[in-house]
Amino acid sequence: MTLLDETQIKEVVRERYGALARESATATADDCCATDCCGSDGEDDVVATFYDATSTDGLPAEALAASAGCGNPHAIGTLQPGETVVDFGSGGGIDCFIAAKAVGETGRVIGIDMTEDMIDLARSNASKLGLGYVEFHLAEMENTPLDNDSTDAIISNCVINLVPDKDLVFAEACRILRPGGRLMVSDLVRVAEIPQEEAEDTDNWVSCLAGTEMKDVYLGRIRDAG
Repeated sequence: MTLLDETQIKEVVRERYGALARESATATADDCCATDCCGSDGEDDVVATFYDATSTDGLPAEALAASAGCGNPHAIGTLQPGETVVDFGSGGGIDCFIAAKAVGETGRVIGIDMTEDMIDLARSNASKLGLGYVEFHLAEMENTPLDNDSTDAIISNCVINLVPDKDLVFAEACRILRPGGRLMVSDLVRVAEIPQEEAEDTDNWVSCLAGTEMKDVYLGRIRDAG
C-alpha cells in the first residue's frame, strides 16, 4: 500500500469537514443534534453528552450541528474576563462562543480552521450572535497568523489527532502562548497500537483513528515543545 502523504491526509480531512459544514448550515433547532466524535455518523448527541446545557443555551443550531468533538475543553480549565483565547480547529464555532461568554467583551476569541466551509459557517454563526470580539481565520493550526506571546489560552476539541505533524502544532502553540498561558485540549489517544493498514486508511483518518498516538507519545510531544 502506498503511504499517504500529508497533502493527501489534509485533503481528505478538509473534504469530510467541509461536507459537515455544508450539512450543518441548514440545521434547525428541531433537527437531530450534533454528530458523534470527529464527524462520524451516529446517534450520540455530542453536545448533550459533553456540555452543560447552560453553556450552549442560545447558540445557533448550525453551530451545535457542526460540533464533532470528543469532550469539552472548557472542563479542563477556567477562562477569565479579558483574556485572549485561540481555538485550534474551531469548526462551526461552538467552543469559541462558549469561550466568548467567559472572556466577555473585554476579551478576544480567535478561531483557526483550515476548512473554508467551516470558517464561513462559524462567521455566519458569530454574526447571528452579534459577537464582534470573536473572529475566525482560514489557516492551518501549524502556521497561524497570530503574533508571538499573544494568547492566554488555547483550546482544541478532537482536532490535533487529525494533523499529520503534531510537533508543528505544539510548537505553534508555544509560540503564540504568553508566559503562563494554558493549553486546554480534549483529544483522542490510543491504548494500543493499530495495524499499519488501518493507519493508512483514509476513512480512519477522518474518523479520528489513524492519526491518534499513544498517550505517552502525545504528552511527550507537548513537553518537548516547551
